[in-house]
Amino acid sequence: MRKHIIITGPSGCGKSTAVRSVLGPALSCAGGFITERDISPTGTVEGVSIFPAAAAFSKEEYEGRRFLDFSGAQTSHDNEAFRTFGVRLLKESGNYPFTLIDEFGGFEMLVPEFREELLKVLNSPQPLIAVLKSRENAETVRARVGLGEKYTAVVQNLHSALAAHEDTELIEMHCRGEESVLNAIMQWKKEFVLC
Repeated sequence: MRKHIIITGPSGCGKSTAVRSVLGPALSCAGGFITERDISPTGTVEGVSIFPAAAAFSKEEYEGRRFLDFSGAQTSHDNEAFRTFGVRLLKESGNYPFTLIDEFGGFEMLVPEFREELLKVLNSPQPLIAVLKSRENAETVRARVGLGEKYTAVVQNLHSALAAHEDTELIEMHCRGEESVLNAIMQWKKEFVLC
């Protein structure tokens, strides 16, 4: 099995759920980052924040930083969340037994500092498990946040580069609980998660 596995697929098909359920308590020793929806007391999504990867196991101990805000008339995004916090989490990921990135492929790919650090992580020998926004999902983000054609080109290049990378297995997920995907994550965990 390859050291890097990246799960992609349509929004809502259970990619993050699959990774988190299979890894379970091992998430507490992951480097990298996760993204989480910020839910209001009434149940509406107010935005999306970035957290250290270990927050996937227990979020109570960690503070996140909101990078998408849906509370105004228009969706706003904060590049600094990735330029500073995201870059720091990626740089520190080498200090952990493995790296989790859940998820990437959104507008953060237009932040040069973040993209540069992400490429270092994607090209490192460190075991990596990640969730990648599908191309279709990326187009939805592009329209919602008002991104241009440069974003589409960056995402297309990212998907192509990952599919061709010799240490990376890009796995397409189609529906919740897809057995082949769960088995691939389990196999990767057995081989590379040593905590």
